[in-house]
Amino acid sequence: MYGLLRHRNGSVKPDSNDRLTNVVFMGMGEPFYNYDQVIKAAQLLHDQEGLGLGARHITISTAGVVPGIDRFTEERQPYNLAISLNHSDPDGRLEIMDITEKYSLDELLQSVRHYSRVMKRRITFEYVMIPDKNMGRENLRKLIDITRSVDSKINLIPLNTNLHDWRRPSDEEM
Repeated sequence: MYGLLRHRNGSVKPDSNDRLTNVVFMGMGEPFYNYDQVIKAAQLLHDQEGLGLGARHITISTAGVVPGIDRFTEERQPYNLAISLNHSDPDGRLEIMDITEKYSLDELLQSVRHYSRVMKRRITFEYVMIPDKNMGRENLRKLIDITRSVDSKINLIPLNTNLHDWRRPSDEEM
């Protein structure tokens, strides 16, 4: 964990001898539901008077808040964008990600494609692997189709909880 020290001259530096190399905004609630503050925090991390971290080393991950993605694109924010996709099928995604009730997979993908075209940037799809939920061959085919439709990379993440009686995939399943 890193702490920050504010010096008398107003600059902010890490309170550690370790060097911070990358930051991802995720897992503390939906970043785009607190858009203004997340962007301010990213700017502080990026600013030379802050940590001076390169914009390409700062990623904002969203579960799929389409208006936030659209604003991020419109403002041409320099930070990386990641999408917690977690299912390649609209009905399957709805089953495991309730945000799909508000922003459909089609709406999400349309917004992400627009971001990639406008920004000329690759996005990261984060995909938590859940046995018997999203790891079948048909899921893989649809995931490949999605990633071929937008400049992207995939971060496959094995589930690490027993929530909903789900389980971590075995090495063989992965």
